[in-house]
Amino acid sequence: MGREIIRTRNFAADAVNFIVDLARKSLAERNEFRIALSGGNTPRPVYTKLARTGRDLPWERTLITFGDERCVPPDDEQSNYRMARETLVVPAHLPDKSIMRMRGEIEPQIAAQEYQDRLDLVATQRGEHVYRHDLILLGLGDDGHTASLFPGTAGLEETARRVIANFVPQFNSWRLTFTLPLINHARQICFLVNATKQEKLIDGVLKGDPKYPASRVNPSTGNVKTVKRFSQDGAQIVGIDNDMRAQFFGVEASTKKTRDNLIANVRGYEHHSIDIRDAPAVTELFKQHGGKIGGAVCFHINKQSLWRHAKSAAAARARKALGNRTRP
Repeated sequence: MGREIIRTRNFAADAVNFIVDLARKSLAERNEFRIALSGGNTPRPVYTKLARTGRDLPWERTLITFGDERCVPPDDEQSNYRMARETLVVPAHLPDKSIMRMRGEIEPQIAAQEYQDRLDLVATQRGEHVYRHDLILLGLGDDGHTASLFPGTAGLEETARRVIANFVPQFNSWRLTFTLPLINHARQICFLVNATKQEKLIDGVLKGDPKYPASRVNPSTGNVKTVKRFSQDGAQIVGIDNDMRAQFFGVEASTKKTRDNLIANVRGYEHHSIDIRDAPAVTELFKQHGGKIGGAVCFHINKQSLWRHAKSAAAARARKALGNRTRP
């Protein structure tokens, strides 16, 4: 099994290029492309761009499944299907026959068995023992969960069934989800990871730390690719601070640790020792970058807080990456 990490500022474009290239290869080799979509907000821009970029793909020869689903109706705002429908299915005019959605609105155990039966039927029609995806897209939670396989849940130990209803105590709710036997049977797996994910978490997953469910994604013959977004597409993240806290209140109040954490955990981060109150210096900094800075991170009220300055959410992502979510 091969593993590859792509750290990119062009998150959606690079992810879509990978998907489209793999789709064309699968179509050429097997006359069919099977992809499982992930939910949440991270893949939203990927699906939106795929709807535009992949317009010429023969979608009638594509089978789209879902790696997990919340137990809600398909029009609920929490539905993974609804997000995919709004960003990809409708904009790209995908045929109904290409979509296999999980029925989150019915009893979870029945919905899970129904979905596995549908996958098994397709596999049997193709002469396969187990349905095999060409590509499964997965997310990565802060606790290391992937699909709806959360730490400590029964679904992690499932070895026979390929789609199950998994109870998640953290949310006191059921989720429909692929299990590891089905995930690890895929030809390719791609984690789509946002900038807020700590490098320590990703490193733990790659090294097989058992406390992270995603570390168990280990296809026997396929490959795993991780596409990590470390800033807004095409944006640069800039930190502005001259550590006046340390000058006025001593080393205990220093923002140095915050600065060092940003440098270590947010790739592409650029730091400038400028007093944020020095408007001419800050203006000159933006001029030097030709207006290409998507966000600036400013931390100077206290060492636990990061302030956003500028016009994008890139700074907020950096702030969230460090877990500093409170304003002073």
